[in-house]
Amino acid sequence: MDIRIVAGLGNPGREYEGTRHNVGFALLDRFAESRGRVEWRRSREAMVAEASGVASSKVLLMKPQSFMNLSGGPIAEVVRFYKFSPRQLLVVHDDIDLALGTVRVKVGGGDGGHNGIRSIAACLGDVEFVRLRVGVGRPGEASGRPRTEVVGWVLGRFGREESSLLDEVLERGVQAIDELMSGDIASAQRKFN
Repeated sequence: MDIRIVAGLGNPGREYEGTRHNVGFALLDRFAESRGRVEWRRSREAMVAEASGVASSKVLLMKPQSFMNLSGGPIAEVVRFYKFSPRQLLVVHDDIDLALGTVRVKVGGGDGGHNGIRSIAACLGDVEFVRLRVGVGRPGEASGRPRTEVVGWVLGRFGREESSLLDEVLERGVQAIDELMSGDIASAQRKFN
């Protein structure tokens, strides 16, 4: 597969910065930083930038500026504008079914209850895009606190103890994006799953 677009999922606005739901934005920012000078610009309903991947291939980075549950519209618009296949799309998103510190690669399949993924699949009319799932854990698991409502959990910020682990997972995520951009999805799955 030839990844041409990497879309990080999150919610726009300062009030959502640093939340679990915005880990897709955070990983995309870390990836952009690893590439040196990357200039973000507004393009309709998304922030976009171009970055060099492995072997100097270019990739379009995008952060939809709609809310998470409506991510599909801006992503589908960019995929269609550039005449890319959904199979050339890599979506980076949070996943409560994975423990914090876990990164997993998945191609196609269901949405796992993630409304952003559901929106993308509906707007593309296709589920066969690549996903980089970044674990944020379930409510109560990381802290031993009683389980809380999932919405409150994903819209909450990482705790002090979680922050160092988050830094490590973002670095692993950058490595995973590089591996996925090399085109060998099976190798990325072996390495990161």
